[in-house]
Amino acid sequence: MAEQTLPRVQEQSPLKRISPMDPDFIIVAAFAIIVDALDVIFELLGFLIIPKLFGVIFDVATAGIIGAWIYWKTGKMIKPTENRKNASKRLFRSMLKRVGLTFLGELIWILGIVPFWTITVILTLRKK
Repeated sequence: MAEQTLPRVQEQSPLKRISPMDPDFIIVAAFAIIVDALDVIFELLGFLIIPKLFGVIFDVATAGIIGAWIYWKTGKMIKPTENRKNASKRLFRSMLKRVGLTFLGELIWILGIVPFWTITVILTLRKK
């Protein structure tokens, strides 16, 4: 008697998350910690114009670097069945919102002491 074969249900792999042990995560997290430490110094000297100006320039560069990393890491996790163009737009808007809010938080004089860049990098671990 021939064996009956049942249709195989494709197992869906669990959604992949960013690992805290990824070398690029460790590098970006260390960069964010260093930037936040320098931001504390710039914020404490914020009553002077020059350190605040350096802080803003530094935050613009950091927003570009960390924003590009977030887009690169979360863009890798687009499901193959999802429309890539729409998913890329959605991910780009999400990254801009996250990095933009972080940047605005860094611009406020005393609030800039909070390690927003480090928090932003760590919250990226939660993305699927």
